[in-house]
Amino acid sequence: MGSSGEMTQGAGAVVMLLNDEPRLLAFDPKVTATSIKDEYDFYRPFGKETPIVHGQYSNLLYMIQVRKALETYKKKAISSGLIKLELGETILDHMDYLNMHLPYSNMGKKALAYLVRHEWRQLPRWKKIIQEIGIPEPVPKDPRGTIESVLGDEEFMAKDHEFTKLFTKTREFQEVYESKLASSLIASKMIGNLYTASLYLGFRSCLEFEYQKGVDLNGKRVGFGSYGSGSSAMVFSGSIQPQYEEIVKNMNLEAELAPRRKLTLQEYEILHENKLSPEEPMLHTKKEFVLVDISTTTESRGERRYVFNE
Repeated sequence: MGSSGEMTQGAGAVVMLLNDEPRLLAFDPKVTATSIKDEYDFYRPFGKETPIVHGQYSNLLYMIQVRKALETYKKKAISSGLIKLELGETILDHMDYLNMHLPYSNMGKKALAYLVRHEWRQLPRWKKIIQEIGIPEPVPKDPRGTIESVLGDEEFMAKDHEFTKLFTKTREFQEVYESKLASSLIASKMIGNLYTASLYLGFRSCLEFEYQKGVDLNGKRVGFGSYGSGSSAMVFSGSIQPQYEEIVKNMNLEAELAPRRKLTLQEYEILHENKLSPEEPMLHTKKEFVLVDISTTTESRGERRYVFNE
C-alpha cells in the first residue's frame, strides 16, 4: 500500500488443462519468440513489503520488448510456412485476435497502438493515415533511441502522446482494435490485474464475449503478447479448435463474479496487510476448495490444509 503501483495491484489465477488433443486451442509449433533484457523497471528489494515501480519506464519497456518478440515471431512464422505475407500485409493481419499482458485494461490498447504503428510505418496505408491525423509522426532527438533518451526527451514524449491519441481515433485503428482486441479487455475491466494470469484471463474474455456476438471462432488464430518486468516478453499463437463451443457456451463471467462484495477501506487494509487468519474469510464461497489452516508447528510449519465447501 502507498506505492505508485497500488492501483494496478491484484491477485488471481487461471487454471488450464494441457493435452495433446486440445478442444479449445492448439498452439502453433516452432514459432514462439522471446525478447529478454536485464532491467529494473519493477522489482521488490529484499526486506521491503512493497515493490519499487518505475511506471513510464516499465510501460515503454513492455511495448519495446513485445515488439522485438513480435519481430522474431514474424521471422519464424514465415520461415516455418505458417504464414505467408502478401505485399502490403503485416503479421498482425494474420492474427484474428490479440491477447496482451494486462496490468490494467488500457495497457492493452496502448500496446496495440504501439505495435500497429511499428507494423504499418513502412506500408502505403501509413501515408494516408498521417494525412488523416494532420501532424507528422514525432521522432526522438537522440537517434540512438534508448529508453533513457526517449523518456528524457520531454518534448518528444508530449508530441508522441498527442500523436498516439489522434492515431487511436482513426477509423483504421478502431477497426483493428474492435475486431482483434476489445473483447479481451472486458474481463480485465471487471476484475483487475492478475499479473501473469492476466494474459489468459484476456483469452477467456475474448472467447466468451466474441461467442456472445455470434462469431464462429473455429479456426481463428489468436496471438499472445506476454510481458514480465525484469524484463522479458514472449509472443506466440494458436488456432481455436472445432470443439471450442462445448466449452465456451458455458462461460458466464458475470454469474461467476456475482458473489463479490465491495470491501470497506478498513477491510481492504486488513486484507492487504495479511492480518486475517484462514479461519476469518471475508467471503464464504461454495463448490470450491478453500484454505482453512496453515500449520505453525515445528515439524510441519507452513503446511496448508484445504477443504471443499459444498
